[in-house]
Amino acid sequence: MANYRQQTANTLGAATACPTCLPNSTQLALCYATTELALCCGTSTPAVVFVAGSNVANLASVTGLLYTSNTLVTESPDGYYSDDQAISCSGGGGSFYQSFALTTGTNAVGSNMCDVVCNVTLYHSGTGTLPQAGDYIYQTGSQNASPATFTNFKGIRATTGGNSIQAMNVNSLGQVTSIVICNPPY
Repeated sequence: MANYRQQTANTLGAATACPTCLPNSTQLALCYATTELALCCGTSTPAVVFVAGSNVANLASVTGLLYTSNTLVTESPDGYYSDDQAISCSGGGGSFYQSFALTTGTNAVGSNMCDVVCNVTLYHSGTGTLPQAGDYIYQTGSQNASPATFTNFKGIRATTGGNSIQAMNVNSLGQVTSIVICNPPY
């Protein structure tokens, strides 16, 4: 945790730890639908939500509302949510999350990961072909997959076998913190 000292009225105060900037939250991967029938009859969609509290085990353990981000400001849409494994929300694709390809190596400089062979498949929580800042990265496409974390930037592209067209970095929760667009695009 970062520390600081405040200076006021010709006095330098004691070293103080910075407060936590975000509330304690847990990310949950759920199925979502606007109607009960859609949820229970297999036409629901994947939804990543955040709840107040650390290490919330499942939807039954949630005591508050569902939110769209770890800031716990914007509530998730009204509707029906489930984490029951008997409810399918893969949208028929067989995977809860979107697959993409990335490099095996990393580099502290994002642009150094451009035009590098992408031969590993991971998954992201976003709606686009490639992950975007704020999306979460997972080891597998299953609903309860473990987050994927790594140090420094990795190159990414839509499918394995080609060279990276972007680079990304993630934090210790597996959330994408930055994206570098390769220039020129490869």
